[in-house]
Amino acid sequence: MNTLPSAADIVGMLREARPLPLDRLTVEQGLYGLVDHTGAVKYIGMTATSFRDRVFRKHLSGSESNSHMFSKRYNVGRMWRDKDQPSSEQTDSRFSKQVRNAFIKQYCRAVCVSISAPKTCLAELEKQVIRLAPKSMTAWNSSPGSLGAEPSELVDEFILQTGLTRDQIHALERQRARSLLCG
Repeated sequence: MNTLPSAADIVGMLREARPLPLDRLTVEQGLYGLVDHTGAVKYIGMTATSFRDRVFRKHLSGSESNSHMFSKRYNVGRMWRDKDQPSSEQTDSRFSKQVRNAFIKQYCRAVCVSISAPKTCLAELEKQVIRLAPKSMTAWNSSPGSLGAEPSELVDEFILQTGLTRDQIHALERQRARSLLCG
């Protein structure tokens, strides 16, 4: 009979795990941590489907208004979009989301602990791990909203690396201005 790791063991495993690029996540299930652009775990979650599905397909490219943490947290400045923007602004909005997704793929990571267990067991383990983990590792679990400020220097670097055109850069600047107006 397989025994599940303790919540304390899982916290340790998440701390020690090598962060993986989001497009290299596996189809295993278990608990995971989302790693921000600074290299810090900021969110702990669980999936009964697969890390690839939950993190890559949901947290990365999901809606900013749901619990899709990368989309929600990095919805700032030039990477901001409001899916309900007027149709005249939709082109800029779609482009800013594409840039945000590419930025997250490049700078963010995930750590994973594979655990084969029923969803109810994983959900209970997740609650225990979140209670035990340092607040720094669960900052996004308890705090709504975006990062606050755009990581401007890193976004500047990313824009240079990707070779965006002048028109594309202007589209991102318009999104930054809209984000400031919308608060």
